[in-house]
Amino acid sequence: MEDQMVISLVVASIVIFLTLLAFWLKKKATESNTILLVGLTDSGKTLIFSKLINGRAVATYTSMKENEYPSYEVANGSRKVKLVDVPGADRLRQRLQSHWLGKEGATVKGIVCVVDSATFSKRAKDVAEFLYDVLYESKRVPLLVACNKQDQSIAKSAEAIKTTLEKEFGLINKTRSSALASTDGD
Repeated sequence: MEDQMVISLVVASIVIFLTLLAFWLKKKATESNTILLVGLTDSGKTLIFSKLINGRAVATYTSMKENEYPSYEVANGSRKVKLVDVPGADRLRQRLQSHWLGKEGATVKGIVCVVDSATFSKRAKDVAEFLYDVLYESKRVPLLVACNKQDQSIAKSAEAIKTTLEKEFGLINKTRSSALASTDGD
């Protein structure tokens, strides 16, 4: 009888240990440590990525695939994160929604949305729609809007970009809620 009790305790202890180990491994595997660089084509994401990784600017071209750097050391060196430069082309952007904000969403620690300040006037609506979708899909992931190319004479200020984006978000909300209301079926 005592042998059965000892065996039961050993088996119960092993089961508890394996369960705790499984939870710990799952948590470790889904730890959020990825920073995404996103934005429209030609906003400067790849140049920023290159400057962070190499410490200098390099010639860049339109990205056709993601650039990943698995162990970027944060400023104080206490932590390493994975940097991912996501292409901005329309046909390549679906992977952002399905993979990084969908399947791999738990690993995303932050998003940097790069905006081209020099061409913002022409592309404000596209930038706002893209950013709106990213905000909607990313839920509670911190997001930073980086106004790039501020050194150019025709660049919009960060405050002007913020104001325009807020207005565009209002229009997008209104348009999308009207579209949903018109499909009620009444």
